[in-house]
Amino acid sequence: MEVTTQTNENKGYSSRRFIRQGIAGNYDIVFEMIRVIRDSVYNDAAMDNFVVGLLRGEKLDSYSKPLEQLDTIYKFVKLNVAYINDPAGLVESVKSARVTLADGYGDCDDLTNTVATLAGVVGFENVKIALAKYDNEATFSHVYPVVYTADGQRVAMDASLPNGKLGDEIRATEVKEISVFDNVQGLDGVSGLYN
Repeated sequence: MEVTTQTNENKGYSSRRFIRQGIAGNYDIVFEMIRVIRDSVYNDAAMDNFVVGLLRGEKLDSYSKPLEQLDTIYKFVKLNVAYINDPAGLVESVKSARVTLADGYGDCDDLTNTVATLAGVVGFENVKIALAKYDNEATFSHVYPVVYTADGQRVAMDASLPNGKLGDEIRATEVKEISVFDNVQGLDGVSGLYN
């Protein structure tokens, strides 16, 4: 399988690389998602201004309750980004929040990148990508963001769910969460692989 990364529409570039099949391929995609999210949070000043405007439009600031901030981000993505799968085939597109918002559509990894980026820009540090398996699947088939608030509350933010709301998630047979901003085993020079 091949993964295409679209990180910055202003620079007009994308990268392509081949990823492994199965569970290892799931991690390849998640690691690429983490790279894209981190790049947007740390290097895209326009995204910072965008999120500040989004919160200020709802009369929110850093003193507002975390769930109010997260709900504003969640509702914005739900209302403005249509959930549409990548075309069938052997290419998985991983888009940045900027590209996804400009396109107005994306699949579960694009929606995850967008929500996780907006939450990260606002200052949520404990953001994770949840990989989910359903029924008897051999590999993970779905990703969505999970944010932990400073008081440890776990908030699922799956913007791909029809009629979903903040905190909703479909019961899976297995969920594995990988941190976006902490040292990630197998990605950040930390030895070992995820099993």
